[in-house]
Amino acid sequence: MKYPSNKVGNIYIFCMPKGRTGGPEALHQLGSTLRSLGKNAYMVYINCEIPDLQKKRSANGLHDVYEFKKFDDPIVPDYMKYGVPYTYDIIDAPENIIVLPEVWSYWLQFGEHLQKYFWWLSYDNALSFVHASGGWDNFHRHDCRHLVQSEYAKVSLRNHGINEVYPLFDFIGSNYFVPSPSDKRVNRILYNHKGAAPAQKLAEMAPEFIWQPLIGLTSEEVWSFFRTSKIYMDFGYHPGKDRMPREAAISGCCVITGLRGAARHFEDISIPGKYKVEDPEQDAAKVIDLVRDIMENFDDHSDAFEYYRRKILSEREEFFLQARNLF
Repeated sequence: MKYPSNKVGNIYIFCMPKGRTGGPEALHQLGSTLRSLGKNAYMVYINCEIPDLQKKRSANGLHDVYEFKKFDDPIVPDYMKYGVPYTYDIIDAPENIIVLPEVWSYWLQFGEHLQKYFWWLSYDNALSFVHASGGWDNFHRHDCRHLVQSEYAKVSLRNHGINEVYPLFDFIGSNYFVPSPSDKRVNRILYNHKGAAPAQKLAEMAPEFIWQPLIGLTSEEVWSFFRTSKIYMDFGYHPGKDRMPREAAISGCCVITGLRGAARHFEDISIPGKYKVEDPEQDAAKVIDLVRDIMENFDDHSDAFEYYRRKILSEREEFFLQARNLF
C-alpha cells in the first residue's frame, strides 16, 4: 500500500454514533491528536452497511464521494472535549486515509483508492467480525496497515501470519491523576462486572471488607471510587489493554488481575506477578490472603505499582509520537 507522505489529505476515523466505551474514546483521542499535528482528521459516525451508501461525484469530477447517513447529536458529551469535527462525506482519493476499528473488518472492501488503517483496539472482540467478513484471508485480499493497541494483539496477529504491525496505544485522561492519600481510603475492593463471578465468591470469604461492583455508575462515580478505595480487582477477559486497570492504578489503587488476554502480558498490565492470579477460584485462599495483606500494609503494596503508574503517566506523550510517525 502507499504510505502517507507530506501530501496526506483527509483522515477519516470511523466510529459508532453515541458510542461510550474505551474504543470510541481512543478513536476520539486519535482524532484530537492528529488535529494537534496539523492533520485534517474527521470523525465519521456510522452504523450502516456499505450497500446503504450513496455515491456522488466530486466537484472536480476526479474522485467519487460517498455520502453517509446523518445522525442527530452523534457525539457523546464526554468526548466533546476532544474537539474533533465530523463529516458525512468521504472522498475516495489516494491521499486520503480511513481508520477502521477492529470490529469493522468488512469495511476493508470500501473505497477503491483510500489508504486503510485497521486499528486493533482489542483482539478477542474482533474475532466474530473477522470470521463474518471472510476470515483472515480478508486481510490479504484488501491491503491495509495494522495498528495494535496492545502487546496481546501484536502477538495474536503474528499467530495468523500478520507480522507487520505498528503500535498505537491510547492514554488515560489526566483527571485520574489525582490520587487520594492512603489515610483517606477505605477497605473497599472494587471489581469489574465482567468476570465478576470469582470476585463475588471471594466476597463471601471476606465479608469484613466492602465489595463494590463497578456497574451502572457514571464516570464521575467510578473515578470517586478509584480515589477512595484500596483495591481494584479484574478477572475479565482483557481483550485489549483495558482502561479500568490503568485508571484504578493511576488513581492510587492496588490492582489484582487474572491472566487472560492482555493481562498475561507484562507490557500491557505492568504489575508484579504476585498480583496476577491464574485461577482465582482455585486459588481463592491465596487471593484472600493477598487482599488482607494489602488492607493491612497498603503503603508497602502501593509502592509495587510505581512502575506501572509511571508508564501510564507517559502514555499521552507516547501516543503523540506514535501518531506522528504513523500519519
